[in-house]
Amino acid sequence: MLAMSAPSASMGQSSALSSRLAVPKQLAAGMKSRSHGVQRQERRQRNSQGRVVSWQITEVMRHGGGTSTIEPVPTASITFKTRRRLQFGQVLKLVGSHKSMGAWDCDRAPAMTWVEGDYWLLTLDLPAGEHEFKVAAAHSGGGCSADWESGPNRVVQVPYAEAAVRGAFTVVWEWGDPKTLAEEEHDMEELKQLMEALEQGWAAGGGNGQQSAQLQELSGVLEAERIARRAAEAERDDLRRQAEASAAEAAALVRNSTTLRAEFEQMARELGNTHELRAQLQAERDGLSRELSASYEQRTALQKERDALAEQVWRAGEQSASFQPEREALERRLRSAEEQVARLQGECDRLGRELWTANEQRAALQSERDSLKHQMHHSNEPSGQLRQERDALANQLRTAREQLDAAQRDVRRLEEESRNSGRTNHKEVLKSAPASRAHTCRAALSALLTNTNTNTY
Repeated sequence: MLAMSAPSASMGQSSALSSRLAVPKQLAAGMKSRSHGVQRQERRQRNSQGRVVSWQITEVMRHGGGTSTIEPVPTASITFKTRRRLQFGQVLKLVGSHKSMGAWDCDRAPAMTWVEGDYWLLTLDLPAGEHEFKVAAAHSGGGCSADWESGPNRVVQVPYAEAAVRGAFTVVWEWGDPKTLAEEEHDMEELKQLMEALEQGWAAGGGNGQQSAQLQELSGVLEAERIARRAAEAERDDLRRQAEASAAEAAALVRNSTTLRAEFEQMARELGNTHELRAQLQAERDGLSRELSASYEQRTALQKERDALAEQVWRAGEQSASFQPEREALERRLRSAEEQVARLQGECDRLGRELWTANEQRAALQSERDSLKHQMHHSNEPSGQLRQERDALANQLRTAREQLDAAQRDVRRLEEESRNSGRTNHKEVLKSAPASRAHTCRAALSALLTNTNTNTY
């Protein structure tokens, strides 16, 4: 039999579930079940051997050994029934502690089915034990709204022994009423047999007080069953109408199956094209990824090369700073060499002018010599002293010319060395310059001029 009990107010799980639901959670009032006597209970247990009872596999911890074993737990088919008028597009959801009721998650909670008369039904297989639940209004296909049923959470408790022998219960309540009625689904054949047995016992025994009480109780049960059967028939008619509507809708769907099939084939082809395009895009993405990896490697190599060049430039800057004093010394030497070259150039120009003057004098001497030759030819008088003087002058002139050519070569060499002084040692070049040749050339020219003047006079 189905027993409804109220949980303890100190349960930590109840407070946690209430925080998940965002609904005030209080202790539920107990719900009493109806007893029908020991004889009927035993007979019902014997007659329920052929009923279908569902079982659940539940993990049970064995104390002592520390290992967990799996034991089957029987379940009973619980039908929840209430009445509530809702707006169009809204449904009722049964949110509870068991996973079949969403485990207090309104989005996963099952929706109840509407029937004629604004009744809402939902049948679940619940294992033996205590289960809390709450009803909330939700939009069809969406989450729960703020329209929760007022009052505490409802509690339904399915005993293990009762779940093992019974297969179905119906829980009925009014919206907002904390009381919950548990209606049992009786076997009508069993009730008829009990009624006949009681009537026979009444006729045989003349009707004692105990049988009269049982007969009255059984009459009440039969009346309740008639009411429940009429409600079930009404629900059956509603379900039949819904089935007819579903059949009409299925026929419409069958008529539209060709169009749907064509659309499905078109979607399948488009999906195939999409897969091909996706494969191409995947290949392109892989190629781009490889190129990007290569570019990253090239960038890393360029960064390393840049760092190496920067280090070389830094070292070159340090070397340039260290070479700065030596460069300044070389520049000073180069300026000194340029000054010496300028002086030598001036002296060379002066020697050139002197040489030009000497050439003029030589030309004059040559003309004088020619005149002397002419005089000597006419006089036919040999003059040995003049010939000797002439030969001596010719030798001196040749020597002066050779010295002047040597001086010019030295000047050109000095100019070339001064131009290349950036790569050579200027001090060594200046030391190697033959400065005495100019004086020698000057002395030879002076002696030549003196001799020439002497011979002339």
